Amino acid sequence: MKVAVISANFGNYDSFKDLTNIKDKQLFDWYYFTDGNIISDTYKIINTKYHDQTHNKNILFVKYYKIQSHKIDLFSNYDYTIWMDASIQILNPNFVNDVLDLLKNKPNLVMFKHGSRSKIKDEVDIL
Repeated sequence: MKVAVISANFGNYDSFKDLTNIKDKQLFDWYYFTDGNIISDTYKIINTKYHDQTHNKNILFVKYYKIQSHKIDLFSNYDYTIWMDASIQILNPNFVNDVLDLLKNKPNLVMFKHGSRSKIKDEVDIL
């Protein structure tokens, strides 16, 4: 099974959090899209030259990778792509395997409860 874990951060909106405690992380491909100068032993850093001084445009640019990763040729040969928000530090060493377990015998989309909003309209209003 081929799995890509994707994250993105533009305009230094979030601080980079490298993966230190993930078990079997070498079994998966980790991609980090950014306009910053980031070095990582785990992530494949893809520097995309985009930067806008406005907070909202950086968030919208990140959402392209979050919502439309299925349209990015780089991910066309993966069985699963997992979005991981750049604001999150993964503490669960079994993160990827736990997400894959959630997908067994379930729909092809798994979402986690948002920490502060429960409606899509609330998310749009933030932008």
